[in-house]
Amino acid sequence: MPWTLPPEFITYGRNFRVSSGAIVPKGGVQEFSTAPASWFPAHVFHIGSLGNNYWIVAGRTKVYVVVGAVWHDITSAAGYGTLNANDELLWTTCALGEIPILNNPQAHPEYWSPQQTTQILQPLLFDATNTWLAKTYSAKVFRSHKNFLFALNLTEGSTEFPDSFRWSHPADVNGLPATWDETDEAFLAGKASLGGNYGDIIDGASLRDSFPIYSESGINILDYTNDEYVWRRRELSSTIGLLTTNCVVEIKGTHFLLGDSDVVTNDGNQINSIAHNRIRKDLFTKIDTDNFNRCYV
Repeated sequence: MPWTLPPEFITYGRNFRVSSGAIVPKGGVQEFSTAPASWFPAHVFHIGSLGNNYWIVAGRTKVYVVVGAVWHDITSAAGYGTLNANDELLWTTCALGEIPILNNPQAHPEYWSPQQTTQILQPLLFDATNTWLAKTYSAKVFRSHKNFLFALNLTEGSTEFPDSFRWSHPADVNGLPATWDETDEAFLAGKASLGGNYGDIIDGASLRDSFPIYSESGINILDYTNDEYVWRRRELSSTIGLLTTNCVVEIKGTHFLLGDSDVVTNDGNQINSIAHNRIRKDLFTKIDTDNFNRCYV
């Protein structure tokens, strides 16, 4: 128990950090900027470019970009009338070069380019003549890896493919993919299904040259082959799954993730638990089973 520890141990604190073996003050809380009212913000994404730092904030009815302390409305022309209560929690974001990609599965994938405060979000193209919106295609998650975009956990028309994924043709530097059409043999775009008993695909994230795909009860690794097959899939685990979207982060070539029953690391070849015994039990006891999808790493 905490009270049995020697006095030099710290079990809880706020507004400090450890630097060079010493405890020093750090930060505090103050209001950064006053946000517009009544749009239910839920997701923040930072993108930097020469001369500016942009904070993209996505909500239920609007998307804003914050520059300095000024909020600029970059909501797409189509808007987000299809989002219901709590759907603002479903946003995912990534960057392809310097181009932010935003996705909400209750709407459609979009991108923001050029990065100007007067530029609204644009629908992401599926091929030369169709957007994802026009094809009535969507995905739970979009992620970038190398010059590729991945769409994970697909819905095409009214049909769901929860264990399937797509990858785009590789984009030019700071460009967008030419196509996602897997039937066009002139390009490297493709579509595949994990199969097995992994459950629904939850998320994915870049890990050096590989792209791990995290499911409800499994982890599969896609290794880039640089040939006509593009990716080689290998199973890393058929028992450990990701708790929810946005619960994996890369640090120094290793993924740290909040699993369905543990906190683990993934270096691309093996998985190790880093939350043992009482710590693990205490953490997962405190997670609300009705709101676990709000967890974030």
